[in-house]
Amino acid sequence: MKHGKPPAFQFYPADFLVDENVVTMSLEERGAYITLLCHCWLETTIPADLKALARLCGVTHNRMKKLWPSLDFCFFLEKNTDISHATESSRLKNLRLEQERLKQKNYKSQQSENGKKGAQGRWHKGDTSTDGEDEPMGSPLPGNGVDDGVAMVSPMAKNGSSSSSSSSTPTSQPAAQSSTSPRSPDGDHPTCTAADIATAKWMHQLNIELQPGGKRKAPNFAAWGRDIRLMRERDGRTDSDIRELYQWCHDDEFWRANILCPSKLREKWDNLQLKRTNADGRNQPETRARAYDPDRPIGPL
Repeated sequence: MKHGKPPAFQFYPADFLVDENVVTMSLEERGAYITLLCHCWLETTIPADLKALARLCGVTHNRMKKLWPSLDFCFFLEKNTDISHATESSRLKNLRLEQERLKQKNYKSQQSENGKKGAQGRWHKGDTSTDGEDEPMGSPLPGNGVDDGVAMVSPMAKNGSSSSSSSSTPTSQPAAQSSTSPRSPDGDHPTCTAADIATAKWMHQLNIELQPGGKRKAPNFAAWGRDIRLMRERDGRTDSDIRELYQWCHDDEFWRANILCPSKLREKWDNLQLKRTNADGRNQPETRARAYDPDRPIGPL
């Protein structure tokens, strides 16, 4: 394994077992496929040479020749050539592994960026020192029971009232400079935006149509909104992408009973997009997401 490479990748048993290519494999072919996937993940690529592949799988060259036709379509060459014309230096990749590798890279970058922002926020928070004066480095933390005369960010800030003295700390920062995240309309959860909540309620509205009698218990919209935000910020999906794919699932006889929340949509996204693309190729009607109607009842809260 190359130094610094991630040692593991996400494996989705449901996606693997229902994939048409895997279903048609024999048990021996499936074992060879998983073995090559592991080598491909650890080394980024695998040789495009049947003799080398046979050694990786622990079988003879002749046996690998019989196994390879079922595995060939699972890998692609870095250069667009046929494996029969591949050279000793040619290497193979797997598309799904490359997608997982990119997800890990993006997640790592996002976590690193969040860590930097958090460190900067903690370092600069409440820096009220003045020229040469021995002033406190910051304001008291919320909930520590200390009233040091510094205006705290609280619901009272909305009506302009505060129990703390306005003259004791003239250098205190106004509450409007708080770096807290937007709060969800459905609870005190700084995890999503109002637009994410609107999309979550639109999804629930579609689910109600599938329920006999038009009634369905309302979900935790804040949690749904968080999953929608993750699809937008981490996975790079737009709100339109999310709504159109969810609408397609709602219109599909099989997926309408299996995709009933944003977290499941996110988990199955790649597989659903593939199914949808294949369906569109068979001249299926284009899926367009219906607009969310805020006046339409969405069931008991």
